[in-house]
Amino acid sequence: GSNIEVMLPEVHHLLDAGGVLTFEMLVDVIEGHNYDEYDYVPQMKTALAKNRLSLSQQEKDRLLAVASGRGIGIEMHKLLIEGYGACVDVECQHGTPLTNACRNRNDELALYLIEQGANIDYKRPGKWSARTFAKSYKEVMPLTHARISRHELTKMAEKKRKQIEVDAPVRRAM
Repeated sequence: GSNIEVMLPEVHHLLDAGGVLTFEMLVDVIEGHNYDEYDYVPQMKTALAKNRLSLSQQEKDRLLAVASGRGIGIEMHKLLIEGYGACVDVECQHGTPLTNACRNRNDELALYLIEQGANIDYKRPGKWSARTFAKSYKEVMPLTHARISRHELTKMAEKKRKQIEVDAPVRRAM
């Protein structure tokens, strides 16, 4: 189980009493969460809205890295990326949020992160990239695999188009 059920009411009580949520408390709440067994994103949004804490970019990115490393789902990622401007390609324990989503076979989250501009080719030495995970798990990640394949085709078409533009003046000169 998780102690998140205890932590969030305490956080709300603190905020209602005029207290301020610290960055460390936010990290504790996210680290205390056990995957998606308890959907606390709406409560986190309320707590953050009540809070007067302004987070640095580094702190926003760390919250996303922690959430990603814990396997927390798409709603928390959306909150941190769209609501707070966390970097979609933040370094996590095992790569980036996208490589984590692909490693965890979370097709919906991986597709969302790609649409937010995540780097599909990022990889650490000796580790798989999101592209490699998506190809290996294409049966359980059909949307992500299709999106990455489309990305590859687009890159090849752009390369071909540029080559044609380079070759065109040469052909005309002949």
